Amino acid sequence: MSRLHTDTVVSSSYRVRKAVEWVSEHRTDKQCNYANLPSNVVRVGEKDGDNLDTEDNLLGELVHDLAWERSAWTFAVEEHYRSRNQKEGYAAPDRVTIMEGLEPIGILDRAKSWEIEIRNQRIKQDLWKKNSRSTTKLKRAKEIINADVYALTTEERLMQSTSRIKGNLVGASDKLARTMREKFTPVSEWVSQQLMHFSPEMIAFSEKMGKAEIVKAYTDAITDNNLGESVKKDMDKGRGQMVVVVKDEYHVAKLSGLTNVGGEFHKRYMRFNRDTLERDMHTALALLKLTEPNTFINGMGFKVSDTEYFLVEEITIEHN
Repeated sequence: MSRLHTDTVVSSSYRVRKAVEWVSEHRTDKQCNYANLPSNVVRVGEKDGDNLDTEDNLLGELVHDLAWERSAWTFAVEEHYRSRNQKEGYAAPDRVTIMEGLEPIGILDRAKSWEIEIRNQRIKQDLWKKNSRSTTKLKRAKEIINADVYALTTEERLMQSTSRIKGNLVGASDKLARTMREKFTPVSEWVSQQLMHFSPEMIAFSEKMGKAEIVKAYTDAITDNNLGESVKKDMDKGRGQMVVVVKDEYHVAKLSGLTNVGGEFHKRYMRFNRDTLERDMHTALALLKLTEPNTFINGMGFKVSDTEYFLVEEITIEHN
């Protein structure tokens, strides 16, 4: 809770005294609360709706945000008469008296749905521009309310400044890091393109700089990726065949132009044994069986599991 200045913040009047009396008598009465706001927002007089308009009404928006942020305050809301465009079940605030305990520390008056009177022309003009709900705009509006109603001590200002300095410094540092990464991207892409095409100059340079090992790891990854793309392309184009091994039998289904595997594709499987399976397919499966699941072998295909495989259209077995 802020330590308020000792000067009188709100001049006494009949309307202010009435709000104070109402809060004193009804602040524990749940019938005076709004369903969409915390219990420190109290309706003064008859309630026009169970909810307060906090979307299309700037004064309602400010009450919503400040009420959650300043739970020690009480917000006494006086509603204006129902308008033609008012949402069913929602009340629109006309005046809000902000209290700390039972001491009034600020009054917010509605002039229009997008304008608030705080007895300060400059502040009124600032708020007039904030006619739509926006995090940045509401933050600025709350700063204005705090400056006019909620007088901060030097200690509190220093605490806020410390937090703001830290936050802004971190934000600026992060922005520089993002800029660095953005500027590095074209360089990285250019080097990648050179290595993807196995540029002799780039590879020779890496050897000269003693970085041949990491470049080889990258070029190997490029080769593996190209292999995976090649096998995937076969499947996407409806080429190749699926093989399921059940005990000593091989169940083979060719895609034959089919790019969307589904429906009754299982009826395509034909059964073979060790003697009737094509020699190249047998060799490809034997080599794939030696690998780990999710492994590609160039010119052969892909191992899904110990019993499931995808073989490419043209199996290429290199014979020494």
